[in-house]
Amino acid sequence: MFRFKEALESYDLAIQKNPDDAEFYYEKGMAFYLAIILANTLDEMNRLEEALDNYDLAIQKNPEQADYFKCKAITLDKMKRFQEALDYYDLAIKKDPDDAEFYYEKANTLDEMNRLEEALDNYDLAIQKNPEQADYFKCKAITLDKMNRFQEALDYYDLAIYKNPDDADYFKCKAIALDSLNRYQEALFFYDQAIQKNPEEAEFYFEKANTLNSMNRYEEALLYYDLAIQRNSKDSQYYICKGLYKTLYQQQIIYMI
Repeated sequence: MFRFKEALESYDLAIQKNPDDAEFYYEKGMAFYLAIILANTLDEMNRLEEALDNYDLAIQKNPEQADYFKCKAITLDKMKRFQEALDYYDLAIKKDPDDAEFYYEKANTLDEMNRLEEALDNYDLAIQKNPEQADYFKCKAITLDKMNRFQEALDYYDLAIYKNPDDADYFKCKAIALDSLNRYQEALFFYDQAIQKNPEEAEFYFEKANTLNSMNRYEEALLYYDLAIQRNSKDSQYYICKGLYKTLYQQQIIYMI
């Protein structure tokens, strides 16, 4: 388990002994950021601000280390300070233009800002720098989905699956794109593939249930909503959809009588 206070004390001692070592400030900034990821604390914004302060100190001590700029950008992104985040991604890229991850993270921020064409350009640059990273293809596909370019999205999901056939999420994402094209039977196949790879993920059952509803297969859909609820009983969306389509199913039975 991540022991946040002890980690901070260790970094503070290290900084006290060697205040000119940029890496200690960087690691301390990472500790603040990791604490936020692991726990939704009341002082989240304060910790993010402290993370930024430590990244600034790291940059001040070693302005040639591109990762420091990237990590500051990621923190700014989490704070919804997107334009500032872009500026720091650009600085990271300027320091190390061959690191694919910088273009990828910049693309994610552009996507959040709905600057989708620019996001695609940066995903392309990330892919060009590192064509073996499956997530780059998946994220480009998701952006293409947002632009209603579903067939192109399918091509990129296929590439992601080819690069990493063990990631269940890629199959789910492809299924959703197929669903958008009304290719429901194919979508069901890919939901089944996702479920086979990760049978404990509630979202896969929920999305499959939605597709079954689109096919007017309400009884089967209700079974999959139940399976989703069994795996995640806290998501109200699952109950709402189950209730809605249970009503439709009951009406369907009445009409058949």
